Amino acid sequence: REGEQIDALVGHSLGGRVALEAVLHAADQGWESLTPDSANPLSLVLMDTSPGALPATADVHNVLDFIETLPSPIPGDWRGVKQRFLDAGFSEMLASWMTTNVKQAEGEEGLQLTFDTATIRSLLDEYALPEASTWHRLRELPPWVSLTLVVGNKGARWHSAEAKEELAKLATVRDGAGTVRVHRVPTGHWLHVEDPKATQRALQLALLGEQR
Repeated sequence: REGEQIDALVGHSLGGRVALEAVLHAADQGWESLTPDSANPLSLVLMDTSPGALPATADVHNVLDFIETLPSPIPGDWRGVKQRFLDAGFSEMLASWMTTNVKQAEGEEGLQLTFDTATIRSLLDEYALPEASTWHRLRELPPWVSLTLVVGNKGARWHSAEAKEELAKLATVRDGAGTVRVHRVPTGHWLHVEDPKATQRALQLALLGEQR
């Protein structure tokens, strides 16, 4: 609401990049709701948001290809949506997650998706470009931002030579200019689904600190 201070921004995957850009834009524009003083830092939590350029895997495109074969609207309820994905050979985890991406069709029986696959494909294409790397953007964060990277530690992207070098560089650049922390969760990319308890603990540490 207008006049209220925003204490934290949290984003997963591409949503983390959106949160990062929101903070940097707020700093440029001087938005009061997103520019606290150094005594009350803003917590920016990026949940397995890879700062490097990241081409989408074949698995991602396979999911999008299948979604585009679904009828519109999709008959039945969320259980039917889940079963369609299971019957197509997708995992229980992905099938369950997809049920969170449908809503009641407007003016019709059945369900419809809450996102547009063409837009998703466009974003993924941009995400894969070398110039899409945001490591340098992390180093540009203002001193009133407390940065936490919650990492799905099974992901190969966090063990590359580039990631190790950039994390070390980030810690050096931000030394004395706002904290940076890395919490590693024993999961892949879908950390909140694969290990909810460990992910919750990482968020508690990021937002509330050790004392909680």
